[in-house]
Amino acid sequence: MECARGFFTKHALLLIILLALILRLIVVRHAGYASFPEQWRDVRMVSDIAHGVSFPLLGPPSMLGGFHFPAHYYYLMVPLFMLSGFHPVGLLLTGVVFSVLSVFALYKLLLLWSGRVDVALTGALLSGVSVYSLHLVSYTSNPNFLPLFVLWFLYSLTKILQGSTRWMD
Repeated sequence: MECARGFFTKHALLLIILLALILRLIVVRHAGYASFPEQWRDVRMVSDIAHGVSFPLLGPPSMLGGFHFPAHYYYLMVPLFMLSGFHPVGLLLTGVVFSVLSVFALYKLLLLWSGRVDVALTGALLSGVSVYSLHLVSYTSNPNFLPLFVLWFLYSLTKILQGSTRWMD
């Protein structure tokens, strides 16, 4: 029993990230996003970049109007799109990766802010199994990318305010 407790204590973050990944892969299988024109807009943009047809500095306008998606949003999707054999599922998998990375980023931020591993692990676990986070995995759009970038920004800002010369301690 003590051996199992030691294993779970030592590898808790890894187990939480693995759980988050498994849940997201289950949810992404049931993504009902393919009927929306945004999916095909994203596939077209990423495909053009992957095939060297275009290298945009600004993405297309959103369906809601009033703003354009940033170009880096599409460039970040290219690697998994290419690895998936140029299949649209590569875009969804990119969302899964960013969603799982946000669980790790939340752990790092909570650990930095609280200095307590138990608080950081609890936050990571709640983020990993969050129904809202799981729902967002069904979309390739910004909801999957934004949490990671916000958490990364807050972590980096905290490190700067602390006067740290290294941002990933």
